[in-house]
Amino acid sequence: MPCISDISTKIGTVLAILVITGIALIPGFANAFLVCGLLLDRRPNFNQDIEYNGISILIAAFNEAVCIKQTLDSINKQEYDGPVQVIIIDDGSTDDTVKIINDYISALTDDDISSELIVQPKMQAKLKFLMSVYCM
Repeated sequence: MPCISDISTKIGTVLAILVITGIALIPGFANAFLVCGLLLDRRPNFNQDIEYNGISILIAAFNEAVCIKQTLDSINKQEYDGPVQVIIIDDGSTDDTVKIINDYISALTDDDISSELIVQPKMQAKLKFLMSVYCM
């Protein structure tokens, strides 16, 4: 420890030990720990053979001609790797909602997304229908 004795003549022994520890020893141990960690760390190979479960998306619609296409586009743009089933329940719409949905479904080409339209003859309340059909 000749450097400690050289520095201690100018700033004192305790301060010389703290300076050498802060400048050389702590960064040296940190670098050694980092290098050993990088060399010894073996991550498992990523398994890309994951099978994703299918999901169902229920859309309740009543006079949604203004925005139903944007909703369906948004669902179609999702990048879920499993099968997606979209069920649109029209609750007696009086505008062009059913026509827009039918046109959209007929134009779909994605095999992972299946779409179905259920049309109610008159307004029966969205939540009442959803609970009676899908919560059994």
